[in-house]
Amino acid sequence: MLGSVKPTIPQSGNMFMTFVSATLPIGTSNFMADYPNMSYCMCGNTLAAMRQIMQAMEEEGSDFLKELSTSEHQAFKELFNMCEDFMARAEELHDEIEYDGQPDEAQEWESFDPDC
Repeated sequence: MLGSVKPTIPQSGNMFMTFVSATLPIGTSNFMADYPNMSYCMCGNTLAAMRQIMQAMEEEGSDFLKELSTSEHQAFKELFNMCEDFMARAEELHDEIEYDGQPDEAQEWESFDPDC
């Protein structure tokens, strides 16, 4: 039942998220955990997060992996695999845009014959 738990203001974080998480029935997933970014800013936010990871990797070197907790190390492995999948899918999408069987506007004007 929504609103059955009185929200408390966390030391850090978002009161709304605390409230939503506290009001979900036991056994249901947190819908916000499945989609941590709004669609209009997911690439920008993810890019910023990846820059943070890359900076830590560059600054810490091999200590970066050594200092990860077990759950973060698992997440790192999953992120690595997801990045490989991302690159493959991004290339596929790029190829679909590059050639979709239809000439692009530049090709149409290049072969345009004004005398026909």
